[in-house]
Amino acid sequence: MIKKFLLLLLLCLNTYATIFVEVVMTHEKDFEGQTILMSELHFIENIQPEKMSRFVMKSKIDLLLSGQFVDSGEIYGPGAMVRIEGRVLSKTLSKSFELSLNLGTEGDVVFSEPELGQKTKIKIKPVVH
Repeated sequence: MIKKFLLLLLLCLNTYATIFVEVVMTHEKDFEGQTILMSELHFIENIQPEKMSRFVMKSKIDLLLSGQFVDSGEIYGPGAMVRIEGRVLSKTLSKSFELSLNLGTEGDVVFSEPELGQKTKIKIKPVVH
């Protein structure tokens, strides 16, 4: 009887995989022909679908991220492909991006502001912990 109850309980529970992202974000500025690193941010964080997580650099650049597994019709459960949606916000920049990456594969996005001599680079690698 107890075995049947436990089996029923386990079948009723939904299983969710959690996406973590390893992120390196840099803000660089050109000064007299040389590139100067203004700010750098490294983190590993859990991101959710339908909810943007916010990360802020010292240089007042915000990074908003959300992510979800891309469903595969071939397997049950989460697949190896992850879709990451993001937005970079600052006083002079407001850009959105979307990356489709396999787990463990790094993708990058670069936003340039040539009129200000600034560049924001973001490297993202989705992983499961």
